[in-house]
Amino acid sequence: MKKLFFIWPILGIMFLACSPDDGQDGAMGPQGIQGEQGQTGPQGEQGETGETGTANVIYSDWIPSGFESPIADTHASFPIQNVEGLTDEIKANGYISVYGRYTTAYTIIEPLPKSIFGLRMQHYDFQINDLNQNINIWITSIDGSDIEIPIYDDYRYIIIPGGTPSTSGKSKVDYSKMSYEELISLFHIPE
Repeated sequence: MKKLFFIWPILGIMFLACSPDDGQDGAMGPQGIQGEQGQTGPQGEQGETGETGTANVIYSDWIPSGFESPIADTHASFPIQNVEGLTDEIKANGYISVYGRYTTAYTIIEPLPKSIFGLRMQHYDFQINDLNQNINIWITSIDGSDIEIPIYDDYRYIIIPGGTPSTSGKSKVDYSKMSYEELISLFHIPE
């Protein structure tokens, strides 16, 4: 019992004499070897659908012109019928663009509406038919003469849903100010 009585004060002094502030940390040891790769975990659940984005953009292939040539009139039209996704919501809040493509001597792609002056005095435009899912392409003579030969060989549409208004204070993108090349690049639309 005398031994225990003598050891307790020595252990107490040793405990109080050790302090975390005493001494310096040792040098960093060498890097250990890389452990084995673990097994791949299970696939997570599909999340909810987010805001409208590029996945919702609808576009057509190039559609051959539906105009009979020559046109012996001052105006003519043809429909692109059953346009996929042309809903009332898109008509009200989305962006719909139509492009004409000339490919006879070289390739030119232009947005409609478009007025052409020179040998051919023609105005091209499009109209969304509210009764069905058609986009009507129109040609009108600018000078009152017969249209004769339309300039565009084929047409294409791009439809961008309106989405949700931004709450971040950033202004909404104005797609009408973008060129055809900018739109297909932005939305990764194949040529």
